[in-house]
Amino acid sequence: MEVQLCPKGAAKTLLFILGLLLSANILAISFRYFPRTLFTSALQLFDFNTENSFPTLYSFIILLLSAGLLGLIGMLSRQQGKRGRGWFILSLVFLFLAVDETLMIHEALMIPVRETLNTTGFLYYAWIIPYSILLVLLFFILLPFIVKLPNDTRRNFFLAGFIFVAGAIGVEAITGWHVTAFGDKNVGFEILYTIEELLEMVGVVLFIYALLNHISRYTHLATIIVGKKIS
Repeated sequence: MEVQLCPKGAAKTLLFILGLLLSANILAISFRYFPRTLFTSALQLFDFNTENSFPTLYSFIILLLSAGLLGLIGMLSRQQGKRGRGWFILSLVFLFLAVDETLMIHEALMIPVRETLNTTGFLYYAWIIPYSILLVLLFFILLPFIVKLPNDTRRNFFLAGFIFVAGAIGVEAITGWHVTAFGDKNVGFEILYTIEELLEMVGVVLFIYALLNHISRYTHLATIIVGKKIS
C-alpha cells in the first residue's frame, strides 16, 4: 500500500520523545539533591550523563536511523543513475557515531591524548582534538558532494550539522573548562552536559528530517511509512 512520506510528522514525533527525555533528565538532576530513594535511582536511567540510560539508547537509535536513511538514499541514487558515494560515506560516518555512542570510543581516546599533549581547560576532553581534525578532513572530502546537493537539502544539512557540532565540540569544550575550574560535582556541570546532549540529539533529529525531506522530494520512493502525517 502506498503511504505518503511525512518528514515533519516524523521530526515532531522524535522531538516529542526528546522532550520527554529532557523532562525526565531534569527530574533526575533535581532528585539528586533530595534523600536517596528507589525513585531517585530509577530516574538516573534518564540522566543525560549516564552511559547505560534511555537517552543513550535514544541517541544510538536516531544515529543508526540516520545511517540507514543515508544508505537508502545512496542506493536510490544509484538506481537513478547518480553517484551514491557521498551518501555511503556519510552512512558509514553515522554508523561509527552510533557505535561510538554505545562503546564510548571517544572517551577511550581522551586520557591518552590528554596525557600526550598535556591538555587542560577547553581541551580537557582531549578527544575533541582528533575528532575535530577528522571532521575538517571529512568536510573537504565531501565538499564536491555537498556543493551538488539541492539547495534546501544543503541548508538543512548545514543547520543540523551546526547544532550537532555546537553541542558535541563547542559545549563540550566549555564543559572541559568548567570541570578544570570548578569540578564536575555542581549544578553548572549538570546544566552544561544537559545542553550538550540536547544539542547533539536535536541536531540528529533535524538531520533525519533533512534526509526524509530529500527522499520525499528528490527520489521515487513512495512506499515507506515514516511518521504520521500532521496537517
